[in-house]
Amino acid sequence: MMIKERILLTGKKIVVVGLGVTGTYAARFLARCGAEVVATDLKPASQIEGRDELEEAGVKLVAGGYGEELFRGADLVVVSPGVRTDTALFSLIRTHTEVVSDVELVARFADVPIIAVTGTNGKTTTTSLVKEILTRRGMRLFTGGNIGVPALKFFEEDYELCLFELSSFQLENISTLRPTVSVLLNITEDHMDRYSSFSDYVDAKFRIFMNQKEEDHLVVNFDDPVIREELERRNIRKEGLLPFSLKEEFSEGVFIKGGNIICRYLGRESVYPTEGIKLEGIHNLENIMAAIGVAAVLGVDEETIKAGIYAFRGLPHRMEFVRELEGVRYINDSKSTNTGSLKRALEGFAGDGRRVVLIAGGKDKGMDFSVLKGVVNSRVKALVLIGEAKEKFKEAGFNVKCLGAEDLEEAVLMAREEAAAGDTVLLSPGCASFDMFRDFEHRGNCFKEIVRGL
Repeated sequence: MMIKERILLTGKKIVVVGLGVTGTYAARFLARCGAEVVATDLKPASQIEGRDELEEAGVKLVAGGYGEELFRGADLVVVSPGVRTDTALFSLIRTHTEVVSDVELVARFADVPIIAVTGTNGKTTTTSLVKEILTRRGMRLFTGGNIGVPALKFFEEDYELCLFELSSFQLENISTLRPTVSVLLNITEDHMDRYSSFSDYVDAKFRIFMNQKEEDHLVVNFDDPVIREELERRNIRKEGLLPFSLKEEFSEGVFIKGGNIICRYLGRESVYPTEGIKLEGIHNLENIMAAIGVAAVLGVDEETIKAGIYAFRGLPHRMEFVRELEGVRYINDSKSTNTGSLKRALEGFAGDGRRVVLIAGGKDKGMDFSVLKGVVNSRVKALVLIGEAKEKFKEAGFNVKCLGAEDLEEAVLMAREEAAAGDTVLLSPGCASFDMFRDFEHRGNCFKEIVRGL
């Protein structure tokens, strides 16, 4: 543990809100640094995992809810990503106490460059690709944030570089985070059950750039209309901007040409043939281009970048091949939790005609499913719907056969009946999983188990 954070935190009264993995680790870390820590959650104490460890660390636990009086006299409030801070309570708290995320704490104490990756979809794949490349370069790299590793674990070892995957929730509560390299992959409608408008969600994503200086870099998707428009509207500087695109060629940037990914940076051109890339889908080409852009900015040589992108086999639940049965391929894309990711998954079947039997649905996040009409009507031969959003999906007016299933097992059996040799059964829900499953991983694992049992 570094001396600086202990000096700055000793004796401070800090309230940690939200006791999932991130909040629990933050509370214990802050207590180890000498802070007087109160940890609170809406859940009763019996439902808080690790409560014994918190109390052993000297953390005071307040479970079952919290009011403004708990925060009076606090020097700092640290919130977990799942905690909504756009409420009257937090507006009141902010009048007397600063509210931050654990990522912001790392930004204040870390003395190494930070790479930050955000976007509606593709964050984890892109972050993992960057990690693959930089690790092959021999860099002592910490990877954390939304990828499932608490940001404050950065301080457990001596690293020379910090790589964060950041959600919009984490970006809401930063103030000094200044990435050396920021990546913005795409912005489509998501979390509309949390944000009052799409523009609020866009604002959260664009906070990733807010503290960057002229010498810092922005790697951005120039094919995304929202990003392109917002860059112009916000007058985001051109210095340090490295665009990537499937459609445009740049004098400096990353693009596709003649079956190759081309990267031009600082007068140098490197070439990466797409043949041999193991990831499926055009959206993954964008993820790879973003990772190449980051690596180029950091001075990684072409051969190391090639070794990284060609070795990378992808992550579970993201266009994951499960098996082929009776000439039908079964693909698990359970990580698809919004309309943007579902759209990109289907676009990856371009040229195949209506050869996809799609299993979709789940917990609605306030999204507009009608934006999927074009891609569903052109790629999908049958749509099997599950979960709370089943009826809302049907009301979107797709011009395909729609079936409703009571559970995932029935959905897989229905999809098998609809599919013929040469077709693909695709689980790409476009919705959250919490109506029927613990999380998207549980949903994907159930799908794989059912398919392997056919």
